[in-house]
This record gives sequence, structure tokens and C-alpha cells, in this order.
Amino acid sequence: MDKLTPGNWATWKHFAWVNPPCDAENWALWYTHDCLSTISAISNAFTIDMVMTPYVKGGDTQIIERGNEVEWARGFAVRMLDANGAPTQAGRVANDLIDQINEFGLLNESDYTERAQAVAIENIGRIIDLLKPNFVMTYPLWQTEDIVEDIYAILEQHYPSELNDPDDTGAWPQEGVICDILVEYGYWQDQEEEGNDGN
Repeated sequence: MDKLTPGNWATWKHFAWVNPPCDAENWALWYTHDCLSTISAISNAFTIDMVMTPYVKGGDTQIIERGNEVEWARGFAVRMLDANGAPTQAGRVANDLIDQINEFGLLNESDYTERAQAVAIENIGRIIDLLKPNFVMTYPLWQTEDIVEDIYAILEQHYPSELNDPDDTGAWPQEGVICDILVEYGYWQDQEEEGNDGN
């Protein structure tokens, strides 16, 4: 990630800053995340928001957004130089955050872990929905959320490789592994097996 420099936006192609400040040449634009961001980028953006938002009140930072509900990007406009040409505190803090991201990748590892786990659990729920037509549920429908979290815990303990996320977009375990867990732990019963039990 490149450090912020005064007037960085002026080099962008096909870009126009609507209603810029009068000293726009002293400002830098920093889009921290967009609709296609990875989990780590979203996590870092959350921390950046917490650190940079206080500078909005001081006038050296503005929250910026572009796009629409489908395609969007968000971040900050940061005053890098004050009226005397001296570096601002907001600018220094912003570039310190960028240095941390470049060196460590994550600004808050625990926040990232929570987000990655939440996406994985959501994906497990989606996989279960895809598999439902082939099985008979052996648990009440209202327990579905608990079952999904149970399966995540089983994967974490016995099938950790299924929770690998090389694309940083959320783990998507193999449907066959989820299916085996559901049957083995008695959450579901194969429809054919149920039919045989009834004969």
C-alpha cells in the first residue's frame, strides 16, 4: 500500500473530486475498502475508521464515499499539510497505519479472526441449505444456527484444512465433508436410509 502524499488524487485518471477543499493540493484521498475487499482489508478499514474518525472533528479529515449500492468505495480525505506547509498529525497517523499494514498485514488480528470465523460460519450455513433436499433433518429447525456453529467447531478440531482461506474471502469447506459430519454426528439422515428403515 502506497503512503499518502499531498495531491495524490491529481494523478488519478478519470477522477474528479466533487466539492474539494480550497487547499485541495494539500490533501490526499485514501480509499480503505470497497465492495470487493478481502476480509483483511475490511478488518483493517474498521481499525482505520476508529483511529482516523476523531480527526474529522478537527477539520483535517473527511469521510469520503463513491459509487452506489452495488459498486462502492469508502475511506478518508486527509489534510497532509497545514496552511504553513507543515505535516499534520492526521497525515502522520494515516501513514503510520499504512506502515503497519505493509509490515504486518493486519492492524487487529483478533478482529480479523472474528470476521473470518463469522464468514466461514455463514458459508457453512449456505452449504447446508444446498444439501438439505437430499437429507431428512433429525433436529428441530430452530436449532439450525446452533448446528452450524457445532459444525464449525468440528471442522476446527478435526478438519482444520477445510477452514483454510487462501483468497482471504472466507473459508468454504467441501460439501462432502459437511455432509459426512451431518450424518456421522446424527444431525441428518440420508433419505434412502430413512426409506430403508421404514421397510
